[in-house]
Amino acid sequence: MNVVKVLEIGHGGVPMGRSVAAFAKILPSSVEYHGIEQPNTSNTYSEIAQRIVQAETHLPDLIRSNIRFHRMDATSLTFESGSFDEVHAHFFLSDPLVDSGLIRATIGESARVLKTGGYLILTGEVFFFSLEITEARDVVALGASVNAGLSLVLNSVFDAINPGILDGISTFSQYIAEFLDLRSFELLGGIQVLVFKKN
Repeated sequence: MNVVKVLEIGHGGVPMGRSVAAFAKILPSSVEYHGIEQPNTSNTYSEIAQRIVQAETHLPDLIRSNIRFHRMDATSLTFESGSFDEVHAHFFLSDPLVDSGLIRATIGESARVLKTGGYLILTGEVFFFSLEITEARDVVALGASVNAGLSLVLNSVFDAINPGILDGISTFSQYIAEFLDLRSFELLGGIQVLVFKKN
């Protein structure tokens, strides 16, 4: 069985937009998921999330062993190069408290741990990726990607008209679509989606 390895940067309390327990229930046995949170965060998302997964006693051991949460610096990942098929950062890089230097370093590290042909998937509020602001986030991402061996394959807006934006790209396209649909409703607007492919 081919195992798809997925990394999520900034999983928070809802990996891939789902509660930890719900996420554990929908994870296919063919997927190995790793979620990371910055080590300097004041919360204990990673520790709590891991305990919740282990407490789901009805889950097969294989599923429980395929979900791992870590405290780790996104700019200095401890994973080996070429480890993952997908790297996700949903709303982490569009956080107004995240500066452009951290974005560049995180994208560089994401590219390093991606396998050739793997995908880096970034989502965020359209405003923070807008060309109307200084140090526009999509320009920063595109500039960093040139040096990281990534090519942009998708730069679009997720909304009700375009719900299948990640179909054929991500193992989690259906669940991400549900999450983005809720967020777009909360934000009263579309969600910017950038997808890079490792060359």
